[in-house]
Amino acid sequence: MDALVEINGNLLREPEPTADLEQLARELNELAHVRQNARVAFCRRLAAAYLLIVGHRPSNGSSDGKKFRAWCDAKIRSANKKRYSHRTLELYLIIGFAKNPEAIVRQRTDDANSRAREVRRFGAAVINAIEKEARVLPIIQIKKKFETTGDVAREINALMTAWEQACPQSRNHFLYLVTGRRVA
Repeated sequence: MDALVEINGNLLREPEPTADLEQLARELNELAHVRQNARVAFCRRLAAAYLLIVGHRPSNGSSDGKKFRAWCDAKIRSANKKRYSHRTLELYLIIGFAKNPEAIVRQRTDDANSRAREVRRFGAAVINAIEKEARVLPIIQIKKKFETTGDVAREINALMTAWEQACPQSRNHFLYLVTGRRVA
């Protein structure tokens, strides 16, 4: 990573005050490329650490990863100084040991973008429902209509629970933020 910082060291400092839009676009594209390459490099190095600690590649149902997870808990932190979850580390190991990790990272990014697009679509439908009439939509109908995954359904359930527990003033304020209209 130090070599990456040295090569692109000028990208990590503040942009020049006299930078033009073409230069900024070029630097932004380079930073996006560095970010993608850094993800793959992180996963590969994590896989190498796994091999050094455990001695072999992970296998299904194996409990050999306990030493590795303990090492990660003690030594590895995310950019915001938090500990990685064990599930995240497992996903990173899958990428690190893959024959084509770039394709997996690209696929995961596409999947996340697709889920975000579905959540936005659902949000637009909720706004339309609020503007038309107030009614209750069962979660099963929402899942069928928008073909949501289980994760999105869980998020919807959490949001609906929070909505039900909110005081009337909070609900009115939220509706105002979403629709731009005051609700009596």
